Amino acid sequence: MVRPEISAGVRQISQQLHRRAEVKRAEKKAVLRKTNFLRRFPPWLLQFQLQGSNFGVEVAGVDPDVSEITRGVALQLESWTAEYKSQKDAPVERPLSQRRRLSRSSSSIEPPIKVISPPGSPLSSSPSTDGRRLALHVRGLDGFIVEGLDTLEPESFISLPRFEIAFSTSDDGRGPIFHLNSNVKAFYFRYSLYRYYAVGLAMAVLKQAFDNNHSLTEVFQGSESSTSPDHSPSPSITNAHELTTVDIKAGFLQIKSSMPSDPPLMLQAFGMEVGMHRWSAPFVKARLMRLYAEAPQIQAAWARIASVKNVRLDLRESRRKHGMVFINEKSMDVTTDFIRLAIPHQLVLHKIFDNIANVLKATEQLHHRFKTGTNEYILKKPPERPRKVPRVSLRSKVLLFEIEDGPFEWKLGSIYRL
Repeated sequence: MVRPEISAGVRQISQQLHRRAEVKRAEKKAVLRKTNFLRRFPPWLLQFQLQGSNFGVEVAGVDPDVSEITRGVALQLESWTAEYKSQKDAPVERPLSQRRRLSRSSSSIEPPIKVISPPGSPLSSSPSTDGRRLALHVRGLDGFIVEGLDTLEPESFISLPRFEIAFSTSDDGRGPIFHLNSNVKAFYFRYSLYRYYAVGLAMAVLKQAFDNNHSLTEVFQGSESSTSPDHSPSPSITNAHELTTVDIKAGFLQIKSSMPSDPPLMLQAFGMEVGMHRWSAPFVKARLMRLYAEAPQIQAAWARIASVKNVRLDLRESRRKHGMVFINEKSMDVTTDFIRLAIPHQLVLHKIFDNIANVLKATEQLHHRFKTGTNEYILKKPPERPRKVPRVSLRSKVLLFEIEDGPFEWKLGSIYRL
């Protein structure tokens, strides 16, 4: 979808399919909202497996207000596998081991022990949607920025060597549960405002191709077209609320950010985990996290600014009584074993904060432009009410603050001690 005529053809196909399925979708929309996508699979679908390799997709377009050059995103995938099972595998029946007896005539063969599943469990033959599992394995995912019709950025801005994600359903006796388990070996990401703009332009092209109410020029000009009548029914109320649990593990995470001015930044995280369960607060923890900035005098070299070891962030919510009124309070608890803060030699620290503030403002403006399709300036700060900030607590066993010296100061300090 790099050329405009291809996007226009996809949009026409989408319009025809949308008109035919609009009535059926309006009738089934209320039912589909009650459950997640894994429980919507038909009961006759017991198992399937899909495999693919050497897959690639390119989505790009032209922003008439900025330039006539094509910008977008290209994704390349080495291999992928999707496997679905409606029920868990039943345990293998094993015969009971028998000891030898002294008398052969009195020896008898006992029947094997059979595991009988309790009613309502995934092993029973009831039409329950518990026990379903969908696993997706991805290898060699790389993303490139499209800089023209036949030109790609030489280095990938996103790289995912191996990625695994699994969705499953179960019931713990208190209600249905939807599990999301993911395992990432390594994740590399390179951020810049130019790449963010290219990704936003690709999303606008997809919106123009599959949204039957807007075209690409209307997205950037902000014109409002006639919309179809709303067939969405009123929100349905289910008998039991389904809980979503999350378990995400990443061995290595690296994010490089190219700032509007020097120095660029890099964040690394080792052994990162994210979890959200029923009886515990949502948490994020990492074995080691480091923040780098480019060295002032040496190019392509990184100077460490901050290091945190065994960090854990818990998002808690408590209910306290103030007088005769109960108030819900949110808190963020951060616990670490070691924190090291350092200022490298000749590094101007305020440039880092200025770059972060400018990147956040520019990203917010670009996001508003791609969302609404207008060039409205939204960075004006009108008077606002005071915001309620959650309670933050920080606990660390060791805290180290260091100001690094230059070569001359270091040698002078090794000779003379004050």
